[in-house]
Amino acid sequence: MLLEQFAHLTGKIMALSARIAEMSNAAETPRRLQTMPGVGPITALAVETFAPPMEQFRRERDFAAWLGLDSRIRSSRVVEVLSRLVPERDAPLTLRSDNEPDLVSRALLAWIFDQILRRR
Repeated sequence: MLLEQFAHLTGKIMALSARIAEMSNAAETPRRLQTMPGVGPITALAVETFAPPMEQFRRERDFAAWLGLDSRIRSSRVVEVLSRLVPERDAPLTLRSDNEPDLVSRALLAWIFDQILRRR
């Protein structure tokens, strides 16, 4: 019974995935967006559906700001997000920063050491 439900749901998911991919490949903007690393059919369709016209943004940074992204992320925000995600998805094996290694904040270092001590 459970395996039948699993097989049925898997079939539905595969059909929906195929439909999403078909819709995403049919329109120019989502098709172009999918050429970017990490952007798949769902993200591409979401951007086309919910974002204002791209002509509204003069620079990439303006679009990132509209999304709520900020290139100046404070370490306290990183710690906040990691603290929320780690219980759900486990601790990351690595943390990558585009800053110099000596610019890692005290808050982030304290969080990392706390995570290490919790695992012991």
